[in-house]
Amino acid sequence: MTVTVYRSTDSSAPTLSGTAGDLVNVLDKCLVAGYGSKAAAGWSKPFTGTNTAVFRMGSGVQHYLDVDDTGPGPGGAREARFRGYETMTAVATGTGPYPTVAQETGAINPRKSATLDATARAWRIVADDRTFWLLIQSGDSAGVWWLHGFGEVYSFVTGIDNFRSAVWGKRFESASAPAASSSATDMSAATGGPASFACGYAARTYTGLGGSVAQVFSGDVSKMGAIGSLTQNILAGTMALPNPVDGCVWLAPITVSSAGTVAVRGKLRGLMHYLHPASSFANEDTIAGAGVYAGHTFQLFKATPNAAAFCIDITSWDTN
Repeated sequence: MTVTVYRSTDSSAPTLSGTAGDLVNVLDKCLVAGYGSKAAAGWSKPFTGTNTAVFRMGSGVQHYLDVDDTGPGPGGAREARFRGYETMTAVATGTGPYPTVAQETGAINPRKSATLDATARAWRIVADDRTFWLLIQSGDSAGVWWLHGFGEVYSFVTGIDNFRSAVWGKRFESASAPAASSSATDMSAATGGPASFACGYAARTYTGLGGSVAQVFSGDVSKMGAIGSLTQNILAGTMALPNPVDGCVWLAPITVSSAGTVAVRGKLRGLMHYLHPASSFANEDTIAGAGVYAGHTFQLFKATPNAAAFCIDITSWDTN
């Protein structure tokens, strides 16, 4: 299915702020209902409550995302909660939750706003009917985007991987401005990193056994400079722009694995590792692909002022 980019600047786009229910409305308009001239991404919304909702993928494994936008944590309506489920029968009710409450009491926590008021915040959603990436400028740091996501990865499992879905993003609830270490960019810098560097949680391991498992990202760490520090940012880039040898911009796939293992499960759909400093571009610049990426366009978002970037393919994504 075609990838669609939804923007808070679109005509008729819904508003996101530190108000309960706003994120549910944004997700509904982008994934399920559409707005203005933008068609929906092809998801469904099987269950709803007061400032809560469940969203289900339109195809593939068709897992569920439970969204609690009541302001359940210490930050109130500054943040919401995301939790994936394999099956659901009502809001917050289902089997196979990821993460479990034992793993993360507050689940994954999209940062909506720095303030508890109706101040509109910039947001973007890039989605198809199996995966979405949500970017928000909460106002905690000027010009910096928070990233969260839910959906399928492109699995390397031989045969059918029925549990290739995951939920990603900030894992620590906060009332005040979140620490940089809680960003979705501060994750394992190498395959098999520890659970303390988890970027999110997958439904199960690649074997299909067990339940929720912490998941880590790995970009092209060989081109990131020094690695191994707790402060290493997995989506940072240090290459000169352009690469002086071929005059090109360099990107790399981001692979995923269960925390503490060296078994590469697959790669992220749409999200790439931009191998140059974030200071080398302006927010939302685009790059035209070449070579194996010919015909693709990539959009860049600053994850930190100078080091890391979110690079998203806004054309089409590999699908199992």
